[in-house]
Amino acid sequence: MAGSRRMESACETAAGSKSNLRDTMTRAPKRGTASVELLPSGNRKARTVTQVIRSRIVVFDVVQRKGGLLPPLRVNVVYAKETGVPKGENSVEWMLLASVAVEGLEQCQEVIHWYTCRWEIDIYLCVMIWALAGGVFTGGDSFLIMHGAGEPRLNAH
Repeated sequence: MAGSRRMESACETAAGSKSNLRDTMTRAPKRGTASVELLPSGNRKARTVTQVIRSRIVVFDVVQRKGGLLPPLRVNVVYAKETGVPKGENSVEWMLLASVAVEGLEQCQEVIHWYTCRWEIDIYLCVMIWALAGGVFTGGDSFLIMHGAGEPRLNAH
């Protein structure tokens, strides 16, 4: 998740218990781990980040909007959270929403791969917009080098 934004929407698991999304995903089944290389940025040193991968189907509660209620929304969620965060560093944490099944490690890996492709496109567009505006792009916290051919290495436990 970017910056300090938090997802606090009320949701319901397939088992029927209600809580916020982060709490729900912290208790979701563990599917495996992923390792990524985090590039240096500012005062941060490069490091290998290991994340625990969890997934679950959640149903977001009915939401009141102008003109009426929105129906409950069922989504598949992949939650990747760094373990063993070095002292003084921020945790690398992703909450990924998907319309495809995420019941196993391979399915979670595919969703993570899709998001990494999307992030690469976002970075490219930022660089192009910056260049067209006459600026100089210096990078940032969103730059990750993935193991292998552009995707994280996931190891089932």
